[in-house]
Amino acid sequence: MVLRALATATEIMVHRTVGAEAWGDGVLRPEWRPTLAEDRAARTLAISELCALIPAAIVEQKDAVALIQKTHWTLAAYGFDESLEALVSAHRGAAEPRAPRGFGASGAPSEAAPERSGRARHRPRSCELTGKPRLFHIRSDERKEGCMITKKTKLTARQQDEILTKLQARFAKNMKRHQGVEWAKVQAKLEKNVDALWSLQAMEETDGEPDVVGYDKKADEYIFCDCSAQSPKARRSICYDREALDSRKEHKPKDSAMDMADAMGVKMLSEEQYRDLQKLGEFDTTTSSWVQTPSSIRKLGGALFCDRRFDTVFVYHNGAESYYGARGFRGALRVG
Repeated sequence: MVLRALATATEIMVHRTVGAEAWGDGVLRPEWRPTLAEDRAARTLAISELCALIPAAIVEQKDAVALIQKTHWTLAAYGFDESLEALVSAHRGAAEPRAPRGFGASGAPSEAAPERSGRARHRPRSCELTGKPRLFHIRSDERKEGCMITKKTKLTARQQDEILTKLQARFAKNMKRHQGVEWAKVQAKLEKNVDALWSLQAMEETDGEPDVVGYDKKADEYIFCDCSAQSPKARRSICYDREALDSRKEHKPKDSAMDMADAMGVKMLSEEQYRDLQKLGEFDTTTSSWVQTPSSIRKLGGALFCDRRFDTVFVYHNGAESYYGARGFRGALRVG
């Protein structure tokens, strides 16, 4: 009960911070937004409470572990990862029970967070709680001005095998998305294209669940697209592009959709591509996704996004600098 309350409270703080956002049957309006000081104090308290609970987690408490990980992700994604790591280290003196799956050997980092001075070292790090390597990481020196994704240029042989295995399983499970396409031919293309594998891994790690959605016979290219049921979780709460991000004087999001897509090596879906995707299933029934915006609209400050409601695909407009906890973007990748 305590964990559920903590996870819910943390999400509400995030929604209030980024502005009006759907929450249950109601709406949190912008006037609910706390000051930066109130927001930081509330989340710092949440971090402290979270770290106090970590040593008590055990393998059998799967729901508790999942909630801890979810809350950790929410806090870390909004720029509190270093504070979280420091607080986890501070709790390391507590008793060390068996570690839950996905955590470190003692349920806490193996080493205290190192002192940092000067410019941050720009290298991928492992998440201190889940132990999973971060293909993307937020550069702490850029948090105030918008966070960038740092690209890792090559996957290890093991990572390549893992992403191919995931893609093959998803391909086999969703044959209606790619009727007439043979996995063996797709895999042959991927094994020769390490850059494409990296981009697919990036799509996977940011919760896009990429899958084959078409084949361009003329170009001899297979087309992958983010096929997660809802807009990819790790790409939400971002504005449209760099211009929009730079235009915000305060309450900046962590990144922009166009910047993330470029760093991942994918193209944001156009409205036409988005509608084609919706013919293969029902996507964004509770979320929405940015789509490529015509320059005539963008130069006036607007941007487009789409969703699916009432079994119908809708396209809307918003200020390009806006961002919401239920809006991300979907990408497409051609592999030849």
